[in-house]
Amino acid sequence: MGAVGGLAALLAVVLMWRGSDGREAAAAPRLVAGAVPGVPPSIGPALEPARAAAGPAGRPAAAPVAAPEARPLSTREIVERTEASVALIKGKGGSGSGFLIGPGTVATNSHVIRREMIRNLEVYFPSAAGADKGPHRAALRYEDPRRDLAILAIESGLPAIPIARSHRFARGEDVTIIGSPGLGHGQLLLQNAVCKGVLSSETDIDGMHYYQLSAAVNPGNSGGPAMNSAGEVIGIVTLKSSTEEAIGFCIPIGDVAAALRGLGGPGGAGDEAAAARKHGVAAVYHGLHRFCEVHAKALNLYLQGMADAMQQGRPATDGFRAAREAIGGDLRQVEEDADDLKAELDRLGGDAAPGGAGRALRGLWDAYSDMKRLIDRPQGTFEGFRTRAFQAKDRFARASGSVEGELGLSPDD
Repeated sequence: MGAVGGLAALLAVVLMWRGSDGREAAAAPRLVAGAVPGVPPSIGPALEPARAAAGPAGRPAAAPVAAPEARPLSTREIVERTEASVALIKGKGGSGSGFLIGPGTVATNSHVIRREMIRNLEVYFPSAAGADKGPHRAALRYEDPRRDLAILAIESGLPAIPIARSHRFARGEDVTIIGSPGLGHGQLLLQNAVCKGVLSSETDIDGMHYYQLSAAVNPGNSGGPAMNSAGEVIGIVTLKSSTEEAIGFCIPIGDVAAALRGLGGPGGAGDEAAAARKHGVAAVYHGLHRFCEVHAKALNLYLQGMADAMQQGRPATDGFRAAREAIGGDLRQVEEDADDLKAELDRLGGDAAPGGAGRALRGLWDAYSDMKRLIDRPQGTFEGFRTRAFQAKDRFARASGSVEGELGLSPDD
């Protein structure tokens, strides 16, 4: 999960395990979920009218009695009713969870998809049958990185999980969580794993309201549903403590309902075209920043290797081999991703680029290209190579600062 201020030292943005780089939340006013178009009604109990009706011969009727409350569902029953609609969202860098909140509409966390290009996302439903299992291609309908919410559109006939239409926090309420945590940097993926917990407290983090869960959520659970004993979604799992066991956090369902009501507004938070453009800029920025960081590290290793070789009376170039072996895997991963990222950058460089995004991002691409040339074809004296390496890393720092200043992005977003 993304980093947060204030309590950031105690929290790790979960819920998305990352691959080789190991990367992977925060009130808007507290909102009570209302009726949402396309979302099935809640399963809650109904009460009889409060006033007494007249009985035979005008005698007062007996006081009305509330209808018996629906029996709480067992964990097994909740899972059987909902698991087919819980999603596994995979990108090139890792994975997270989500769930169907309406017809063809998947809710998840922004940080699950934040560093991914939308065209690279694949949405699966591990517990569904046949073609419903996926993969399904996704389109971005809505994204709010600060609230850590995203809504995707897919083609699927699977049913939505009902949401609690008027949920209010109740300490000690049982919750069932389904999601796909990953272990060992993604070497093992536990698809639609189930855990139980309770609503423990409410808290605000960086001005955003959360329910605190006493539940064992882990990286990969991000974006998955937290459900009450009626099998209704009451929150989206998004954070966990990085230091304590079984302390997690979810976004109240009212915030998700508000996002659904705002879909499709031209120029606003629900402007899907604008959301896609902003997301593309952020994904390219994060990819380029990672490219530059890997190559800056490689240059440092090259310089250290050259210095060590000269101290031992060997040619400076002898240090290149050891340096390349130390970081070769990261460099190969960058090379595999470069063409895909360059294509997205070219697309953003035209009329689709918001503001000065194309120009700012190209400056970052040029800094990466400078460092790559030095690493691919190291030559000259040690002093000459060191000077060029420092110049290339300085260009990276200036280009990164320019992007952050013009676009309001940072590596921690």
